[in-house]
Amino acid sequence: MGGTWSGPGLTSGVANGNLFAVGVAEASQVLGAGGGTFGGQAVDGTAVLVRFTYYGDADLNGIVNFDDYSHIDQGFNNGLQGWFNGDFDYNGQVDFDDYSLIDFAFNTQTVTLLRAAAYLDGSDRSDRGMDAKALQLVQDHFDQFGQPYANAFLSAVPEPTSVGMLGLALAGITRRRRR
Repeated sequence: MGGTWSGPGLTSGVANGNLFAVGVAEASQVLGAGGGTFGGQAVDGTAVLVRFTYYGDADLNGIVNFDDYSHIDQGFNNGLQGWFNGDFDYNGQVDFDDYSLIDFAFNTQTVTLLRAAAYLDGSDRSDRGMDAKALQLVQDHFDQFGQPYANAFLSAVPEPTSVGMLGLALAGITRRRRR
């Protein structure tokens, strides 16, 4: 869905097809026309900003939150393209694949992934446990895009072993930051 990041152009051995990517946007989009500070460096509004981040992090601030959903919704509603506008797979349009990527990243951050998967794979389509904002977004996007959205989202969900390994990796990163 999101790509392997091993083709021509920007490459990454860490970015993958479902959680992390290399986001690219103009400084004027992210920081305003006058630019500002990005990654500890002063940049003007014409600079191109590049960041290894979550799929869905439209404003390149390192997290997926409400602001990013505003960007993807604007991109979808107005036929825009580019990372800042929600075209996270760089295919030239904002579509259900992009919503799958942002929802997966958002849900991974907020630990609602298993409930979202159960809803989308049809094993539990009830409203039970769907009160978290992230899960309500999944429901809304499923209602809007249907089964293709569910398939794209579920293809991004790693196997249980991978989820455990991801958890261990995140725990290790957290411990390093606290020291």
